[in-house]
This record gives sequence, structure tokens and C-alpha cells, in this order.
Amino acid sequence: MKKSRFLVLALVVAIMMMGAGYAAWTETVTINNNVCTGELDVDLGAGTVAVFSDTAGTTEPAGITRTAEAVLDTTDTENNTATVTVNNLYPGAHVDITVPISNVGTIPAKIDNITNTFASSWATLSAPTAPTDLAVGGSGSIVYELTVGDTAPENGSLTFDVVAIYKQFNQ
Repeated sequence: MKKSRFLVLALVVAIMMMGAGYAAWTETVTINNNVCTGELDVDLGAGTVAVFSDTAGTTEPAGITRTAEAVLDTTDTENNTATVTVNNLYPGAHVDITVPISNVGTIPAKIDNITNTFASSWATLSAPTAPTDLAVGGSGSIVYELTVGDTAPENGSLTFDVVAIYKQFNQ
């Protein structure tokens, strides 16, 4: 019996020594990382509105003045909405609307969708044309063509918002 106790004691001591030996060979490594991500930020700006007397782009006769503008929505802190207002139109008039767009972020961007709130029974608005990709610092324009129909009312005015929805370039 004494021999078995001695063997158990020797075994316990041997296991403890192995643990001490194992602990002598362990090491802790700490790695500190700092990861910085980019910023996706595409802004619309105040644009231009040009009125022509027909779809061929014939300029207005001298002395005819139009009140038209494409302004940045100052209540939109992200600058993703531009408001377009066109006044003093007439049947058959053709309007080119240009809204600047620029990538002020730190990564390239891709236009996902361009929407607007246009609603009129007497005028039509074309689908927009716009750059599909914007490099960092790049810019372009969202362009619409508006045509006034024969049923346009006197003193009619059109106002609508243009909203650009964008995503990172690799999505």
C-alpha cells in the first residue's frame, strides 16, 4: 500500500512539474490595430435650367425672359436633394435641366438610383442621364429634358425635387 501511495505521490509531482514546465514556455502576444474606413459622400449642387422654343434647341427670341432655377435644398444637410422650379412656360417649350453632382467622399461612388417628385398632366420629363461612376473628387451632371404640352395652363409653374441615391463603387 505504501508503494502505491508513493507511486501516486510521484505521479502527482510529475504532473505538476509538467505543468510548471509548460507554463515556462507560454507567451502572451498583444496586437493593437487601428482600422480607418472611408467616407461615401456624393453631393448635388445648384444647377442650371435652359428654356428653348422647341425640342431642336432653338433659342428663345430676344426679349423673352424665363424664370427658372435648379437650387440646392438648404434644408437637406446631406446635399442629396436639389429642387427645380420652372416658371413662365408655354405650350411647346423645351427645358434642359442640369444638376451638378460631385463625389466629396474618400472612396469612389456609383450612382444607384436617381428619383424625382415630378408630377404634371401638361408636361413630360425624360429619364435622367448621369455618370454611373464617380471617382474621388470627380463630378458630373444629372440631366433631364422637360417638354411642355399643348394643355399647359397660363401662369403654370413646375417644381420638383431631384434625389440621388448612391452606393460604394464595388457594390
